[in-house]
Amino acid sequence: MQGEIETQLQPQDQPTKWEKVLYKRQPFPDNYTDESFLQDLVLNAHVPERSYWSVVVSSAAITQQLCTVVAAVAVPVHLRAGNISAQQLLVVCSLLLVLGYATCAVLGNHLLGGSLARGVRQGVLL
Repeated sequence: MQGEIETQLQPQDQPTKWEKVLYKRQPFPDNYTDESFLQDLVLNAHVPERSYWSVVVSSAAITQQLCTVVAAVAVPVHLRAGNISAQQLLVVCSLLLVLGYATCAVLGNHLLGGSLARGVRQGVLL
């Protein structure tokens, strides 16, 4: 009986080392951490270097899609509420079409359809 008690006390006398595992029952609280907890932490190991303008250009497509969704919801709501008329909407859309075509022609160095006359015809048909 005495030897049995000594073997039960012996493992408890030695301090138990904490291990960073969840599947094992340990005599520590759930939120316990020791000094070795963050020793293997690596901060920003493989973060690529990006330039500001490349990120801005890359995010333009997402921004355009979000604006399209907002406009698709806002236009019918404002038409129904009477804040804008159908004629005002037509004028604004036409101006934006011409402005977009001119921007494409100037900045992109190309015209819709290949020539100015053909581009105007396609713009009118839109």
